[in-house]
Amino acid sequence: MSRNNNVPQDAYLLTRWYQSAQVDYGVHYLQLYIAYNAWYREVSNTLNDREAISILKKRFVIWDDYTNGKTLRLLEPYMKRLVEVSHQHPMVSTHMYWNGEFRDQYDWHSLIEFWYQIRCLIVHGSQYKPKHAWLAYETLNIFMGEIIDRMRACFDDHDLESMQSLSNTQNESIRQSARFKRLQYRLYRKYIASPNIWQVDMQRVGDSK
Repeated sequence: MSRNNNVPQDAYLLTRWYQSAQVDYGVHYLQLYIAYNAWYREVSNTLNDREAISILKKRFVIWDDYTNGKTLRLLEPYMKRLVEVSHQHPMVSTHMYWNGEFRDQYDWHSLIEFWYQIRCLIVHGSQYKPKHAWLAYETLNIFMGEIIDRMRACFDDHDLESMQSLSNTQNESIRQSARFKRLQYRLYRKYIASPNIWQVDMQRVGDSK
């Protein structure tokens, strides 16, 4: 059986399909950063990124739990990789707030600065290493996944729908039964007792939600 003699064309097609299958982490990272940006603007109550980041670096509770191995466990391997990468080839910092190196796998202050630096490089069209975009995406994705899970645990969609239904019923002046009052009390108590949905990073693992 004769072999295909069109080797250059086949090699070109193979290379093209391989390249088209590569993930552009820069694009995905920016989409993820939009969620992160919306969250930290709420928790910091400022539209200034530098002010917001300074405030984030004071919100230590979730990071204490990470350091103690209680949460964000998937983050540590990537942090070790960042330590290794930044020590071998120190990242050129775009500002005076960070020297471009991670001290160890628990250096979360540097991680916050790293996320912002990669965001700035991508947004402003500056050159960045694909490896850095990948590490930024993976680490921020783990962090935001934890934040979103905690926010969802505060108050689920069913609770919101039930409260809206109760409010509508109340507004329509329908006679309130004892069961109605009990349900209303339970839902409102859950809402009042739940942590502020924007403060979930300041809740200890194991605290009641």
